[in-house]
Amino acid sequence: MWEQLEQGLKQGPEQALDQLITYLEQSGDPHQLFDARLMKWKFSQQLPLLNPTSLANVPGELKSEFEQIYVAAGLETGQLLLKRGQFADAWMYFRAIGERAPMVEALETYRAPAEIDESFEEVLQLALYQGIHPSKGVALMLASHGMCNTVTAVDQVFLEMKPEDRSKTAEILVKQLYEDLQQNVRYEVEQRIPMLQPDLSLSELLAGRSWLFENDNYHTDVSHLNAVVRFARALADDQDEALGKAIQLCEYGARLSPHLQYPGEPPFDDYYNAHLHYFRIIADREREASLQFFRDRMAEATEPQDRELISYVLVDLLMRLKRYEEAVAVAEEHLKNVHEQSGFSFVTLCEDTGDMSALKRHAEAKQDPVLYIAAALTKPEST
Repeated sequence: MWEQLEQGLKQGPEQALDQLITYLEQSGDPHQLFDARLMKWKFSQQLPLLNPTSLANVPGELKSEFEQIYVAAGLETGQLLLKRGQFADAWMYFRAIGERAPMVEALETYRAPAEIDESFEEVLQLALYQGIHPSKGVALMLASHGMCNTVTAVDQVFLEMKPEDRSKTAEILVKQLYEDLQQNVRYEVEQRIPMLQPDLSLSELLAGRSWLFENDNYHTDVSHLNAVVRFARALADDQDEALGKAIQLCEYGARLSPHLQYPGEPPFDDYYNAHLHYFRIIADREREASLQFFRDRMAEATEPQDRELISYVLVDLLMRLKRYEEAVAVAEEHLKNVHEQSGFSFVTLCEDTGDMSALKRHAEAKQDPVLYIAAALTKPEST
């Protein structure tokens, strides 16, 4: 290599740089190739070469061109590293140039090795914990570490995910837990009914068989069931299969012994029954009756904090259904004075729904003339 480089130098600096790049393309280090690409450009501009990746010594009028060279070299280097299976190194370049798509594509086609090794854990870290491809990370973790570790990991990062990633993650977990639970319940039923009809759903397996729950019996880790049902609130209305399975998980959970049904905050203190209504609303199954369940819970709540929590859920559901008028009405009655640090903003709700009349009333009640005029002068966008 050194003799070749010296020969290139004798032919001229441009030839030496080209020879260096050719060598690095064929058998060299991708990191060095990245540096060489930038060094070649800097040489062409008569700039210092000892820190080829630095922007500090690039004049202002050349910075835009340097950034283009930097991005192109970063894409090339990242792709080379992906081909070598060096995902973490590749991400260093893609992250620097703001490119996620190549990493997502590579992770999508990634196949886990037969045995878990350091490189697999690296991929898992990137996909799930760094949020590059969370649903792929969840699928990999389920296959390699099991449900318990996966639920724990997802709990740590779920709220940091984008909504679409939460939906995909929830679907993976719902389907896996449903499959496991269905198999476990079927096995127990077959102990009494050997010639059981094939392909029965969980609901069909449970129908008329209350003995499945006698003596505090259960067929899956109830903490996993609790968590996966909670994650399932992120399912979108077009995830029909997952929603149907989430409903069946709730039907199962509601039949467990009461001390195995860990309550949540209102309205999910009656955990599985409330979630059953929630999913029926999203899936458009007995929607109006289930909406009334939450309206009744809100009306019956005696503690202001409980009423507030129930109102959050009802407003969220109404917004998902695009029933903006009722959503604003519920929020105006129960949530308009909630501090925005709680994560809810009545102003934002009015802006999202285009209800400037409600916002003017809110501003008047708050004695806020600035907000009042802002609402009056804001033209509602079509919703």
